[in-house]
Amino acid sequence: MDGLEAVLFAEFDNVKGPKIKYQHPPNILSQEVEDSLSPYLLPGTDFSKDVVIFNEGDKLFIGFPQSIEGRKYCRNYFMFNLIFMLDKWDDVECYTNTLIKLSNIFEQLERENEFLLRQSPSARQPGVEPSKHLPPPSPDEPTIPHIIEQFYIQLRKSQKVVIPIDATNIITIKAISTRPEPPEVNLWDVPVPIQDLAKYCTGDMDAALIAIAAKIDGVRHVGHILHVLTMDTDIVVKGLRHLLYYNCITLVDIFQFGNRYAATPELAKLAPHTVDEAVKKEAVHYVTFQQAQRVPCDTFPMQQHDAETKTLTFEQIVLLYSKFHGQTVADFLTNERDKFGHTLDIRNFIIYGVVKGILRRVHEYPWLRREAVPKVENDYPTLAPFLDGKHCMDEICSQLWLPTAEVRAILANYKRDILMMQK
Repeated sequence: MDGLEAVLFAEFDNVKGPKIKYQHPPNILSQEVEDSLSPYLLPGTDFSKDVVIFNEGDKLFIGFPQSIEGRKYCRNYFMFNLIFMLDKWDDVECYTNTLIKLSNIFEQLERENEFLLRQSPSARQPGVEPSKHLPPPSPDEPTIPHIIEQFYIQLRKSQKVVIPIDATNIITIKAISTRPEPPEVNLWDVPVPIQDLAKYCTGDMDAALIAIAAKIDGVRHVGHILHVLTMDTDIVVKGLRHLLYYNCITLVDIFQFGNRYAATPELAKLAPHTVDEAVKKEAVHYVTFQQAQRVPCDTFPMQQHDAETKTLTFEQIVLLYSKFHGQTVADFLTNERDKFGHTLDIRNFIIYGVVKGILRRVHEYPWLRREAVPKVENDYPTLAPFLDGKHCMDEICSQLWLPTAEVRAILANYKRDILMMQK
């Protein structure tokens, strides 16, 4: 959780009102920013135990204010707010449960032994002495600044927090990052590893998942993996979605020279003067011919080039991606082959572009005109149900186990009665 930029602890000061009493890293907020945040630090008892989100500039703040009633407190209640500072575009859901848990631990410690009040004596009602029934504080009892400092460091480092308070209390929190639901897996999708699956799928994992991961090579499509493993479709799909959920793989199209692609606006982010050198090397080493072995798109080992081979530059690679405006891979090769010779691994070039969002697939959807009479072929009578404009060519070929050229030859029988929509 390295998106956590600061942890703040706010209290109500009887003289100054709502104030940020502790913060880590220290002095991360200027006095001007603190003053501008003042109305939102302790929004009132009506918002007690509610998640409160507000922003200032490019920073997002998420808090969980608490109000504890009691005659021992000034104003007959004690208010505090634990606040996380994040980047404006961070996913709040990843931090909400952790914030609530730590805030509730502070509340419980206060109710049990006045943990917060002892460190804020000005919040005690004048003339009210500490309860004689409370156990004396431990000499090694941590302060609030120490707790939020250790919380900040440990959470960012390992997503686990362990902070001893006294002989009977210890703060233990394990943050669980929420991830978006993985996309649906289709028979015609090709899973591509973006992590080292051999390290992820260890011996203590499900045997089916290990078997599925062993067949993922960036070339086989899901239907082929099913055929090789002879497993139930649901098992394989669930295994692939599990790997997608944990960002171990991504999905691309079946590589074919007849596939159409178009460059996306993401290409503009690859302006050479704005791209890190490591990213440039990553691209060059993946999309140019290196060794026979193909490697995952996000784990590029540095490989040695043949001294006599002229390697493409990053600038040339970006220029080649910009050539895609919906044409096929075959057309691209015909037009650009002389400019890059035989140094470009076209399969890896396309995979890298799709994985990084530089290229998008332009799918073709055959649609049979309503007034046309379907031609039922003796050999392939099941093609007609796919001609409603809702099934792409990849799906049709995968479902019927036919090569694209053969499906196109069948569709040619319809002549003008077939419209090939692209999107």
